[in-house]
Amino acid sequence: MDLIDRGVTVKQYSNTIEGADISEDDLIGGVELVSSGVGELTRLQNEGYAYIKP
Repeated sequence: MDLIDRGVTVKQYSNTIEGADISEDDLIGGVELVSSGVGELTRLQNEGYAYIKP
């Protein structure tokens, strides 16, 4: 069983795949496409998540 089947959310930034000449169809099933990393981090922080810099 893979992580997506176990409920892990996997997100890919659309601006990154555009720069790498990859299409949404190239992604594995279950990957959610979001517009940008900074925007997604901001959205999640507004929902109460915390970003911890390694």
